[in-house]
Parts: sequence; structure tokens; C-alpha cells
Amino acid sequence: MNQSLLERAKKAGVILVFHSYMWEHGEKLEAFGEKRLAMMHPYRTALDMGIHVAGHSDSTVSAADPLLRIQDMVTRRGSNGKLYGANQRVTVDEAIKVWTLDGAYATFEEKIKGTITPGKLADFVVLQTDPHEVAPDKIKDIGWRRPTSAARWYTPPRQ
Repeated sequence: MNQSLLERAKKAGVILVFHSYMWEHGEKLEAFGEKRLAMMHPYRTALDMGIHVAGHSDSTVSAADPLLRIQDMVTRRGSNGKLYGANQRVTVDEAIKVWTLDGAYATFEEKIKGTITPGKLADFVVLQTDPHEVAPDKIKDIGWRRPTSAARWYTPPRQ
């Protein structure tokens, strides 16, 4: 990605969907060099430009684990602890929005999902810990207590 492509995307109203898999693949991407890493999966730059971006896992290339993907966006660190493209890190709130409301926006469903708002579908999960209250590199370890879908609570199976 480069600045020119981002400007074209903004002008065209394109919704960008970047990867966030430094955790699994940072060491491979390192071969591109710092200059390219600085614009690889450019969440920070796109958000600062007002471009809508949505998250995804690119499963099976990386784990279909939204909390790991959110951690990846916040830290930009590989599983080896190394930082890749630090200038593209985002806040916890921004990463959560990318994975919720902006994901709904990307599928033209922001009026019915993406936020916990009266009148919208009630699909959400109750986390064991607030992602703001843990170290950024521990977001992936947050467990969930209870999911709900269509306003119905589901009880996780006993282990």
C-alpha cells in the first residue's frame, strides 16, 4: 500500500479490509524492509485519513480469532515479540470499532448490527475482562463468558 493508493481509495469511497497477522507472519514480512512495513496493513494511516476499514482474519492464513486480530492491530508485534510497522498501531477502541461497526458498515449492515443499540440485532459476547484493562499483548488471552445471538443467551458447554 502507498499514500497514492490510499488517496484514491478515499476519493472513491472504497472500504478497505486489511490483514492483521503480524502475530503469525511478522518474521516473514520483515523481509520487505522497514519502509514497506511502515505502509503494510496501514490501519493507522487509513483511519487518520477518514477511510472506512474493516477487519478480518484471512483464515486459514491466520487464526479466525477476533481478539488476537485486535491485539495485532494494537501492538503490531509478532509472537516473537518483535515490533513490525509501529507507525500503524491503533488504539483498543479503534480496533474494536474496526471489528464491529466498521465490519457491519463494510457489508452495508450498520443499521442493523455493529453496535449494541436498541433496534439492532443482539449478537455479542460478554468478555471476562475489559480489553482496556489488560496489557496490550494479553488481549488475545481474554476469555469470554457468554455469547448471545438474536437476543438469546447461550450457555457454553461445561468442560
